Amino acid sequence: MANKDLSFALRESRSHLGNPVVLAVMAAVSVVLGFSGPFSTLELLRAGPRLAYWTVVVFLTYGAGTVVTQLLDLGLRRQGRSLWQRAVLLGLANGFVATVLLLGLNWLAFGDRPRPLSDMAGLYVFVTTVSLCVAGLHALVEQRDKAREPEGAAPPPILSRLPLDRRGQLVALTVQDHYVQVQTTAGAAILLMRLSDAMAETAPEPGLQVHRSHWVALAQVSAARRTGDSAVLTLSTGQDVPVSRGKLAAVQAAGLLPARATGVKVPQGAPGE
Repeated sequence: MANKDLSFALRESRSHLGNPVVLAVMAAVSVVLGFSGPFSTLELLRAGPRLAYWTVVVFLTYGAGTVVTQLLDLGLRRQGRSLWQRAVLLGLANGFVATVLLLGLNWLAFGDRPRPLSDMAGLYVFVTTVSLCVAGLHALVEQRDKAREPEGAAPPPILSRLPLDRRGQLVALTVQDHYVQVQTTAGAAILLMRLSDAMAETAPEPGLQVHRSHWVALAQVSAARRTGDSAVLTLSTGQDVPVSRGKLAAVQAAGLLPARATGVKVPQGAPGE
């Protein structure tokens, strides 16, 4: 399980760090720190090396923090930790990792000798305070989004596993090796779990397993057509999902595929709309 968790964390981290907005923010922070030269770097380094130093610091520490967060958050969620417990533990862990990276980078850049424990403790406290603030902001955003959910209309639990920018209406679940891809109207994300467990977290969204590797939300099926002894459903995202022969009767019973139809669109008022 440890190898699977690490693979999942690296996969999600690459997706997050490859986001153009994230890259732009990190680049902007690097430029601001590079020109302002905090922590005596203005006196110690010329403009070019200083900008390079802070760029490495920002990208290295944020990248490592992203991996640590993705990896540890899996275990913390399995333990049933609350939102704020996870925020504090992740902030402490990221503070430790960032401190170790900064000490190593400073040794390479400035040839610093090993610092006294008091200095290292002070650096850890400062870096951890920043990490806790960042984790706290993320927790506040998540708490705010949960508070905005209408009473009596709680979203499917599986959405809470997704990054905030990919939480939308559920569209489909698709098996990918040991993972499940969760497709929503806001995008897709990969989760390390079984399809059966993922489907158990889709309520109250009406849906149907149409294949051993696919589950679809009924409201997101926009068209259906027969293909020999099976069928294909077209979703609102344009994705085509195969229907296995064993699931054909259930799809017909749901009103998605009339018994004698070839390429008939789902009418208004179909189940789940």
